[in-house]
Amino acid sequence: MVSTGISHAHLSEQPEEEIQPYRPVSGLAVAALVLGLLSLAAWIEPFLAVVSAIGILVGFGALRQIAGNASEMIGRKAALAGLCLSFFSLIGATAAWYTYRVMVRHEAKQFAQQWFDLVFSKQTHKAFDMTSDATSPPPAPPMVEGAPPLPAARSQPPGHEVYAGRDDVRALAAVGNRAQARYYQTEVQRRKDGGDELQQVYAVTYDNDGTKTTFFVRLKLERLIDEKKRSAYWQLKSSEAGIKPVALGGTLQS
Repeated sequence: MVSTGISHAHLSEQPEEEIQPYRPVSGLAVAALVLGLLSLAAWIEPFLAVVSAIGILVGFGALRQIAGNASEMIGRKAALAGLCLSFFSLIGATAAWYTYRVMVRHEAKQFAQQWFDLVFSKQTHKAFDMTSDATSPPPAPPMVEGAPPLPAARSQPPGHEVYAGRDDVRALAAVGNRAQARYYQTEVQRRKDGGDELQQVYAVTYDNDGTKTTFFVRLKLERLIDEKKRSAYWQLKSSEAGIKPVALGGTLQS
């Protein structure tokens, strides 16, 4: 009998693949992912950072739920993604918002100091050029069809002369180089269409016959955006001397 030399392999039966039971996606994981995506809007509107905070709480809740029921539900990756997005938005958008506010406040201080220096040195015509009144001419009277011609308008003194005669400007010009203006408080800082609006208080201290005397000045400032030049510029809306700051119990001006 001839031997073929071929050994018969013993074929083992392949085990049937185990069928994984269906595991639903955690509802909290889906919610965390959705909130994480929505939290990116905080970069546009800072108050939406509250969505980021909620997303973080929901994300941690989802991870805890999945860890305790790993054999019954899935969604850990979705929960982690939502959690990371919410963290990124909360920290990044909040830091950007705070940095912007500090930058705007610093610019306002520099602008205000320039205005004080001009008034102290009695260059009220240049100080007037920094106000919104200098760029806002008075409105023309309405023309009525068929009405008789209007009488010639009486000549008005130049705007800077009227400005120099204001009580607060005269008081600051009177103390002159004896005075020093120091930033005291920002009472209002808010965004508005086309820029920012701030209301700041400065303490003006001067030497009054050897005695240091201090009074407070409130400035309303605007930071506007020139869309054509793609740059920002400042202007002074109003000033008021002899006020009581809100920090000392004064009333906030609207």
